[in-house]
Amino acid sequence: MNKYLRGLITIFMVSLLLILSACSAAKESAESKTDGKPSLDSYLSAIGEEKKENTESKKEENKKEETEDEGPISSDIRSYEILINDELFAFPMTLSELENTSFKYIGETPLNEITAEPGIKVEAPYSNGTSTVIFNLLNTGEEDITCDKTIVAGLFINFLEEGSLKREEVILPHNLTPDYADLNSLKSVYGEPSEVFHDSQTGNPKASKLIYRKTPGLHSYTIFVDNEQKLVREIVILSDGQ
Repeated sequence: MNKYLRGLITIFMVSLLLILSACSAAKESAESKTDGKPSLDSYLSAIGEEKKENTESKKEENKKEETEDEGPISSDIRSYEILINDELFAFPMTLSELENTSFKYIGETPLNEITAEPGIKVEAPYSNGTSTVIFNLLNTGEEDITCDKTIVAGLFINFLEEGSLKREEVILPHNLTPDYADLNSLKSVYGEPSEVFHDSQTGNPKASKLIYRKTPGLHSYTIFVDNEQKLVREIVILSDGQ
């Protein structure tokens, strides 16, 4: 082997060693920078994923809240609403609106033959075929009219009467059912009533009547509750819409 060829081989070997040393140094440098921890790119990527998850979670929460707010029954008892067998009754309503529900007038005397005096409610029986509800018809004018020209200002439900609605068929504002309710639970949901009457003045009355009003006008949402059995006995709604 001549001197020239040996020189080329030596240069090649030296170059190869330098390349291997550089690769090893680069690997050690990378491991030193990470030190067993995620790299900066990995860290930023993880933060991005976490923010994305938090954003999606917040969207789901907001969507759930919006869905709850868009429910068929109001959370405000002074909205004068009630849900009966998935039908919403928002008072006052017209007779035509009432006739478009499952309830039909069952009184013996036709409504156009019954006189309604100004500001005086007329109780009219309606039935959905299985249960009876008394609807309060109201003359909001200043002269006598017949009941077929009145507004439907509210209703009266007595759960203790035969043929009345069942409690599970009724939903009160704030999605409250007429069972498992007493004075304290009603006040915690609806706030302090405008008026409250008890069957006794003891610290734990057996029954209470809570009346929620707004003024001016004829507006009242009354709930008569049995505090011992934790059941609603009666519901009376009256709203002239003025």
